[in-house]
Amino acid sequence: MKEMVARNATNFLITGIPDVGLIPRYDLDFDRALEDSPGGELERSQLATLYSKMLDDLIREEVVPALRATGVNVTYAPLADVTDSAGELIEEGALSSILPSLAELYDIPLQELVDTILAHQEKVFFDHVHPTAQVHALVVSLIHATLEGMEWIENGPISADSIDLSFEGSIATAGKVDTFTVSLRKGQVWTFEMLGMSTLGDDGSLADPLLQILDPRGKVLTDFLEGSGEDSGFGFDAHLSFTAERNGDYTIVAGATGSLTGDYLIQGAMADVVVASAFTFEFDFSSYGMYF
Repeated sequence: MKEMVARNATNFLITGIPDVGLIPRYDLDFDRALEDSPGGELERSQLATLYSKMLDDLIREEVVPALRATGVNVTYAPLADVTDSAGELIEEGALSSILPSLAELYDIPLQELVDTILAHQEKVFFDHVHPTAQVHALVVSLIHATLEGMEWIENGPISADSIDLSFEGSIATAGKVDTFTVSLRKGQVWTFEMLGMSTLGDDGSLADPLLQILDPRGKVLTDFLEGSGEDSGFGFDAHLSFTAERNGDYTIVAGATGSLTGDYLIQGAMADVVVASAFTFEFDFSSYGMYF
């Protein structure tokens, strides 16, 4: 780090140490529970947790202040909960912050997921050590919001019984976009979401979807309801709610941030009840160069 400061680096992000005592690898007999006996699975797991905390405390109390003393800006992002010597919570870690999203996605009571994470290990770990890509996406979106000084907004996906349309697609090459149109009436309140890795959690899902909505004049909408916007779904998924200001065909533009590729799902729901003939859907699966 001293060399980076010497090279005029001024902004640093330091993540904390994860609680490695949580990893399924300590469950040696794979029964999704830790054996409570002298020198057994539970004791080993607890020792790993203590060791993780020791290293995390060292980073937070020694490394971060020393780096800040050089005059650079340092953001510390804890991965595990930060507690004092009495076990009282000082700051919630990233894993604890994202568990409510995972619990909602998989319809698991939050406290059950917290208390019996080994029993639901596939929701957090893709093997016996490493977190899933979905967990990484949720954690990174939280850290990104912290770096940007923004509120971390997490809107869950539209409930199945409220969906009025859905559209699956894939961004196969960097810069590709898909479009489809929907005919809306003035005053209708709509929510469109573009779901990728953060919500779907499937291999090949888009890590950072980019969703835009164009009004009948071709103008990109920027006026959304409170708590709505790009990255306001789970993780980096998009969740846009707005009131149609005029009658006509609105264009939904689906893309990806940067050079990312992957599969996605777009869903839409209308808040106000209207007769079925009031709107029609016309899908256009063409793609063209990225222009935003």
